[in-house]
Amino acid sequence: MSCAGKANQTRHSPRAYAVAALVLILVLATELVLSIRLQSQTIDEGQHILAGHQYWKHRDFGSNPEHPPLVKLVAALPLLSLNLNPTAVLSGPTKAANVNAMFPFLYQNRVDADTILFRTRMAASLFTFLLAVLLLVGGYEMLGPMPALLGLGLLVFDPNILANGALVTTDVGETCFLFASVYAFYRYVKKQSATNLVWCGVAVSLALAAKHSGLVILLILGLLAASELMGRINAPVRIGKQAVRLATALAAIVLMGCAGLWVFYTFRYSARPEGAALNPPLDLFARTLRKGLQTNVVLTLARFHVLPESYLWGLTDILVATEGRVTFLLGRVYETGQWFYFPLVFLMKSTLPFLAFLVAAPFALRRRGLRRELLFLAIPPLVFFATSMSSGLNLGVRHILPIFPFLILIAAASAWSLATRFPILKLPVALLVFGHVATSLHVYPDYLTYSNEIAGGPSKSYRLMTDSNIDWSQGLTQAAVYISQHKISECWFANRIDPALYGIPCKPLPNGLTFRRAAGAPVSPMVDGAVFISANEAAGQAWGPGELNPYQQFFEKKPDDMIANSILVFHGAFDLSKAAALNRSARAQQFLLQKKLDDALSEAQTAAQLAPESAEVQATLCQVMIQMNQKEQAEPACQLALSIARRVYPEYQFLRVPAVRAIGTSR
Repeated sequence: MSCAGKANQTRHSPRAYAVAALVLILVLATELVLSIRLQSQTIDEGQHILAGHQYWKHRDFGSNPEHPPLVKLVAALPLLSLNLNPTAVLSGPTKAANVNAMFPFLYQNRVDADTILFRTRMAASLFTFLLAVLLLVGGYEMLGPMPALLGLGLLVFDPNILANGALVTTDVGETCFLFASVYAFYRYVKKQSATNLVWCGVAVSLALAAKHSGLVILLILGLLAASELMGRINAPVRIGKQAVRLATALAAIVLMGCAGLWVFYTFRYSARPEGAALNPPLDLFARTLRKGLQTNVVLTLARFHVLPESYLWGLTDILVATEGRVTFLLGRVYETGQWFYFPLVFLMKSTLPFLAFLVAAPFALRRRGLRRELLFLAIPPLVFFATSMSSGLNLGVRHILPIFPFLILIAAASAWSLATRFPILKLPVALLVFGHVATSLHVYPDYLTYSNEIAGGPSKSYRLMTDSNIDWSQGLTQAAVYISQHKISECWFANRIDPALYGIPCKPLPNGLTFRRAAGAPVSPMVDGAVFISANEAAGQAWGPGELNPYQQFFEKKPDDMIANSILVFHGAFDLSKAAALNRSARAQQFLLQKKLDDALSEAQTAAQLAPESAEVQATLCQVMIQMNQKEQAEPACQLALSIARRVYPEYQFLRVPAVRAIGTSR
């Protein structure tokens, strides 16, 4: 008898089953509500919230076109009843305009930022609740009642689901609708009715409207259709007719998916309202892609208005990003993405009991009767995982979040099969499930920083991985409480979001994400007091490897304390000459753009005195002097910059440091 058959024969009270499921959903809601109240705005949320508001108010899909509108529309819906400041259509460079406008929108509005964040996060969490229901219903139909309920339990206490479950980002929305698309297609191949086909088309359109990675669903459904045909290979008379039906169904699903996508762009091709345009325009932006085929595809789709302009602009932005992003993994900064990033991050960010159930699955589920179900649960995560590994976009486990509901159901089926087939394993299975719950509760409310015990646990996660795996600037609310409780007044803070927005009285230190475009006030080279360094800054992902990171000393020493597992706390006197020099160098570049050449020279010279062995600092001094027509005086700085860059992480410097790259290509 199959595992599914046995599961279906297990007696259970429908009322008790419904109560158990409802209790788990309520636990999920409690976890999300309580945890997000202790988390400050993550870096991406402000952009999504503002964009959603702009969609509703102005139909301006040029606001944050990097992602489709579905999640942002839903998240911003509760804001329409608030008395917010009036907004205008944004102008300027498309991405920069949204980033610059999000902070005033959140923190200088008629309604406080906490209210805006809580409302939008609660709206965004609806996708998590829908995912939980779909997993329960889908698991019930595919595997039986008890594996489905167990799967719901695993999902409710999964740290990665909880970390992203109520954030205003696109990851959980995409996870929800990619799973919904596969489940709908499963129902269609079981019963090929028009109703099931339409539901699948609707789910696919929602997946496409949630995130650009939703396009992967088209490949997944094609492979699932092929697997369905392979299962009928022994019936050659019928396989031809079935192939035609499935091909026709897939074509219909694609058409419905594209048609549904247009709904969310209000059937308008132009991204922006009349009188506004994307900057850079789509045709110019697409030509920046290194692969000519990608450029031609995007431009052809645009020429014939196959997809909305905003969607194509965002797709181009994703393709540009996948050409390589800086990656931090296992204590090392890589200048580009690495194929092994996601496998290692998945292993570190998953609970050990969950991994144990997955490892046992080939043995536990080695029975007949589940072929179709296991293929529908295994093929989607394998395809999505493989696609992510080849993307070069290594920004966090959230980018592979869509694999989790499928793997959770496989793990649940594995656990249930082991417990029912081998009575001696009931207690070990129960202990593993308890361990999964306990490790999740232990990391509350800092789910984002979770890593399992083999990886060192949440407090040491930052030494192995960063970005949205650990530090998304979510710890500022807890940092404000910490500083108040410890009565700290003399302090310095390095973080990607200005700590002052959360009432933190510390002097800001430059951060690797924004220091070149927003240098701020001069930074003191020597400080004495409390120093707070976010994990991203300490690890150097945005600064560069080794000595290129001005906060390397903080990564190499044990912090005196940690806040939210993502902010390192140190007390004492510290030499911050490198950070001060880079700050001065960035100020020099800004004065250079403003044609304030004397100010630029003064800042560049001060930077060179503070960090004479910095290629970036010397390159800036070189550029300033050349702009002042002091080419002869500039030559020593130019030569020194190139000399340093050629011996200190040259691959990174010439690829990632703008000033070094500029003088390197001019010679």
